[in-house]
Amino acid sequence: MNSNTLTAGYRFNDLVRARIVSSRGDLHEKQLNYGFPKPIKLSARSAWWPSDEVHAWLKARASLRDDPNSLADDSAEPAKRRQREIKPKEKESEIA
Repeated sequence: MNSNTLTAGYRFNDLVRARIVSSRGDLHEKQLNYGFPKPIKLSARSAWWPSDEVHAWLKARASLRDDPNSLADDSAEPAKRRQREIKPKEKESEIA
């Protein structure tokens, strides 16, 4: 493995500039629902994605596009998200 392989990668802003993701929410959705690679944490507030993992993911997504029998396209039902329960407010007369 040469030294270029170890340094080639993306930070979050690089992913946005390359139009791989459009926002942090989009990145999170792609990680949860579509298998986008998890980052390597450089510090508490810094993350890095190896370019070979990102490119492999893009290539896999492109091959799904070309497969008519694929169930992993965007029309498939995404994973269900847990909904936060909203508690009703108490009436002021019940509090007193």
